[in-house]
Amino acid sequence: MKKIRVADYVAKFISDDLKVKDVFMVSGGGIMFLTDAVAQNRKLNPVCSHHEQTVAIALDAYSRVTQNMGVGLFTTGPGATNAITGLAGAWQDSVPGFFISGQSKRKETVHNSGVKGLRQYGIQEVDIIPVVKPLCKYAVFLNNPEEIRYELEKMRHIAVTGRPGPVWIDIPLDVQGALVDPSKLRGFKPAAPEVKDAPTSAEMAAFNKLLKAAKRPVLIAGHGIRLGKALPAFKRFAEKFQIPVVSTYLGVDVLPSGHPLYIGRVGIKGTRAGNMAVQNADLVVSVGSSLHVGSIGYEYDLFAPCAKKVVVDIDRTSHRKKTIKIDLYVNSDAGKFLGAALKAPRPGFYPGWAAGCRKMKAKYPVNLPEYAGIKSRVNIYSFVDALCAQLGGRDIVISDAGSAYYAVSQAVRVGAGQRYITSGSLGAMGYTLPAVIGAYYAARRRIVGITGDGSFQFNIQELQTIAHYGIPVKIFVLNNEGYLSIRTTQDKFFDKRFIGEGPSSGVTCPDTAKIAAAYGLKYLAVRNNGEMNGRIKAALDFKGPVLCEVFTPKKQLIIPTVASVKREDGSMVSRPLDDMFPFLPGKEQAENLRICTGKANV
Repeated sequence: MKKIRVADYVAKFISDDLKVKDVFMVSGGGIMFLTDAVAQNRKLNPVCSHHEQTVAIALDAYSRVTQNMGVGLFTTGPGATNAITGLAGAWQDSVPGFFISGQSKRKETVHNSGVKGLRQYGIQEVDIIPVVKPLCKYAVFLNNPEEIRYELEKMRHIAVTGRPGPVWIDIPLDVQGALVDPSKLRGFKPAAPEVKDAPTSAEMAAFNKLLKAAKRPVLIAGHGIRLGKALPAFKRFAEKFQIPVVSTYLGVDVLPSGHPLYIGRVGIKGTRAGNMAVQNADLVVSVGSSLHVGSIGYEYDLFAPCAKKVVVDIDRTSHRKKTIKIDLYVNSDAGKFLGAALKAPRPGFYPGWAAGCRKMKAKYPVNLPEYAGIKSRVNIYSFVDALCAQLGGRDIVISDAGSAYYAVSQAVRVGAGQRYITSGSLGAMGYTLPAVIGAYYAARRRIVGITGDGSFQFNIQELQTIAHYGIPVKIFVLNNEGYLSIRTTQDKFFDKRFIGEGPSSGVTCPDTAKIAAAYGLKYLAVRNNGEMNGRIKAALDFKGPVLCEVFTPKKQLIIPTVASVKREDGSMVSRPLDDMFPFLPGKEQAENLRICTGKANV
């Protein structure tokens, strides 16, 4: 068989084995053979951006949408280190992806020097594998060209086996250009089984016993349900047993927001109804969630205090944290657990339970009627509600960090076929612009990005990528004059000693209209409620990319939220999930904690 370059083998593996069409990249001398191979492979479409953080986040979003693998190319040194934020986000959110970096020639690498403590050998070299290894499921320096097939196949297997995550291969220049005979390359054969991914009969017996005894069960839907391709099974399970569902931020689109069993979000900035359902429950079943502190609250023993807690997750390590007491841990893939759970007979829950939770959802909306009365600027919750009312059936909504992350994740309404994507665990500022690029190439349908004026600056250079390719994304920029989340914290806990939050304390953001003009993009603005619906429609209907600036209150409250109180000694203590700010009258709060047990009138 004719010999080919290692770089050509990599490109062919991406197109033929991974079945990936789009490759995200920033050109660099350290990947010159790899980029040449991509250019020659007619099955591949290179998408060039202006920063490697964008490459990393774009491949992350691409993977989330396709449920396959995103691929990115990173040059040596700073090209590779620039990818670390995006890599960390994929790692924490369980997103598989191929990170392929170039490296100096083998003889000019720290890796091969044998010199302990050597900082650099080659030009622009960083010994990247030890740096990224803690943030990858697998990371390897390719010394031997003949091992390229083995390593790529091993990476593919590891990335999606068990809890998914990113993998990284570092390929020196002289290895990229080395010739190999594909027919003589050894492949990778995984040992089986490597990961426990199905429930045992004992685990299912214990679960069925708890389910049978329950009167007020709640399901917590996590990202692992989608990762396990178990959305239909989860819906069938919830409907068969008529169990109310709450979700984490990464599980928002597991079930349509309007589904009669979907109650809301859980967590410190969840929804009042979602948290109340959990706090009233006598059985909480978490499926595919790491139960991050943001979901359970800071005071772990106050989470679902009257409930038995069942955790179904493929990653046992995540639940070795010393947080909540787990009554039953089922080490399983979400789909395999749900398949087994569907076989159980339906027990007799308290008949008013699901209905009571629905009434709580109707009673405590996130978007309050009084927000519509604001005459100047637009409340974020009103905007998100108005936007969702105009979205199409297959639209994808992506949010950024800070107030955009919290408010949008609380208020977004997701219909069947729609998606909601965010940097769930890391909450990285600057996520939206790279993510909308990756999501667009993954889906080729309408993508709606929401960012704050602060986060917008972190990857603003990618407006040129959007303009260059004519990517028809709709970007809504929430203008709250800086960093709203920081401003709120300093206002509440530091006696209004502001620093680094807005124009008066060191942070200004440029004129978005001028930015749009500089990049040649359509610009729209929403300055009040009266023009909101019309401007949203104009943005969504426009054929090309749009920047729509939404002017929101400088001191917008992100509510409801679990409040923390500063003690005299300076330490912080938090309230339980059910007791959210703005605080309800004592009698109403007490009634809510009894509402689903049948002991109170709804």
